[in-house]
Amino acid sequence: MRKKYIFILLWSVLILASACKGDDQSFLKIDKARLTQSFNVLGGSVSVPVNSNNSFNAVSSGAWCTVNIIGQSIKISVAELRTEESRTAEISLTSKDCAPVNITVTQQALSVKESASSILIGNVNAEFSVEITSSVPLTFELPQWIHEKPGNSWSWGTNVYSFTADSYVGVEMLRKEYLIIKAGNKNTDSISVEQTRFTNEAILNLYQLWTTSPLSVDTSRRNLLQKMQEYADQLSPATFQEYLISSDQTSIDMEKSNPVLSCYRYAFDHALEGVKNEKVENGTVAVWLFYNMGFVVKTPTGCFGVDINHRWAAKLAPYLDFLCVTHDHADHKSVELMQAMYAAGKPVLSNFFTASNMYYSKSPANYTIGKFSIRTAITDHDTELLNFISVFRIDCGDDSGNFSILHCGDSSFDPKQFTNVQGGTVSLSILRNGSKVENNIIGTGAGKMTPTYAFLSHIIELRHQIGVSPIRFEVIGTLGHTSQINCKNTSMPFWGEKLIWKDGKFN
Repeated sequence: MRKKYIFILLWSVLILASACKGDDQSFLKIDKARLTQSFNVLGGSVSVPVNSNNSFNAVSSGAWCTVNIIGQSIKISVAELRTEESRTAEISLTSKDCAPVNITVTQQALSVKESASSILIGNVNAEFSVEITSSVPLTFELPQWIHEKPGNSWSWGTNVYSFTADSYVGVEMLRKEYLIIKAGNKNTDSISVEQTRFTNEAILNLYQLWTTSPLSVDTSRRNLLQKMQEYADQLSPATFQEYLISSDQTSIDMEKSNPVLSCYRYAFDHALEGVKNEKVENGTVAVWLFYNMGFVVKTPTGCFGVDINHRWAAKLAPYLDFLCVTHDHADHKSVELMQAMYAAGKPVLSNFFTASNMYYSKSPANYTIGKFSIRTAITDHDTELLNFISVFRIDCGDDSGNFSILHCGDSSFDPKQFTNVQGGTVSLSILRNGSKVENNIIGTGAGKMTPTYAFLSHIIELRHQIGVSPIRFEVIGTLGHTSQINCKNTSMPFWGEKLIWKDGKFN
C-alpha cells in the first residue's frame, strides 16, 4: 500500500513539472512606442526597457549607433553627425526560442523643434524665432512678407533663428504661407506661419487653446479657458447686439478692437477653413464646434450642420448638404444661412421654417438625405414653451464608421418625448451645459440611449446677461459639470475646435 502512495505522489509531481514546463514559454518584448528612435545631429543616448524571461543579445547594424545590455534594458548611443547625409540603423534583439525584435534608429541632418512646426503671429511688432538643429549650413526660402533678422548665423548643432513679418492689412482673417528650410542639397523642412490681422493677444491665446485637447483637460487648457471667460465678461449683451446688426465693415472694425469678438470671428473662419478643405478618410468623421450649440459634421460623402448661429454663418452654405435647426431662438439659428440654403435648393430641417416644407414638421419625423438617416422628436423647452424643440438623431452611414449624433438643443430632457430617437448606443450626444436633468435621457428604457461621448455646449452665449436670466453659462462652471453627466467620455470643446472620429473614438 505504501508503494502505491509513493507511486501516485511521484506521478503527480511529474504531471505538475510537465505543466510548469509547458507554461514557461520564452518571450522577448519591447513597447511598440519604442521600436523607433530618432536623434538629431547632436546624437546622444536612450535607455529602452526589454521584457524578457531569458537572456538576450543586441546587435546594431551601424558603427555610429552602439548598443549595450544593462540588466533588463538596452542603452542605445548615437554619435554626432557631421555630414548632410541623414542615416538609419537597425538594432536586432534576439533570444532563444523567440522571434527577433528590431528597433529602427534614425539620425536627421536637419530637425526643427517640434513646437515650432506651426507658428501664429499677430500684427504688431510681429517677430518669431525658430530653434533648428543641423549638420550643415542653412538657407531659407521666405514669403515676401517674412524677413530674416540681422545677426542670424549658423554653427554646427542647435541654433535659434529670428524673423520679422510685415504688417498684415488684408481683408481675410489671416494669411498663411510656409517658411522653407534647406540644409545642404538633401534636407528640407517647412514651418507653417499664420499671421492674423488682429492686434490683441486674445487670438494668440485662442490658438494656444487649440493646441490642447478637450478630451483631456490639463492646467494649460483650464487657464486658457479662463482667459476666454475673462474676455467674454468684458463684453455686454448690448454691444454684442450692436455688432450683430451693424454693417459688415463696422462689425469687422469691432472685431479688430475687442478681444472676445476677435476670438468669435477667428474661431469661425478657422473652422470654416477646415470644413472647406478637410479630406475625410473612409470610416472617419470630422466634427467642428461653431459657437454656442452649433456643430458641423463632415463624413467622406456628406456634410451637415445643426444649430449654426453666427454673424457670418451664411458663408457655410456652399459646404453644407443640409441644415438642422432645433428651435426658433436667435442663438440657435441664422436666418441668413437658412435662406442661403433654401435658395440653393438644400434642405433645412426644423419645426418653424415653413419655406422648406418637405422638411418642416411639428411632429416627430423621419428623413433620408443621401447616406444620412434622420429621426426627430418634439420636446418641451421648459414649462412655458411646450413642444418647442426638435431633437435630431442622425445616423451617418457605413462610410463614416457608423457614426451617429444626437443633438438635443435646449430640450427639457423628458424621456417620454424622446421615444422617436431612443435606443441603443449613439456615438455623440450634444447636451446643454451639463445640468443633472440631462441624465434623464441616458441609459436604457423608454426614451433613453447610451452615448459613447457627450459634449457640453451653450458656452458663453454673448446675448445673455452675466448672472441674470437668461443667464450666460460660464466656461469654467460648465467644464465642472462634465463630471456629473452619466457618460464617462463627457467633455467640453470650445469655439472653432475640431475632433476626428476614427475606430469608434474621438482623437
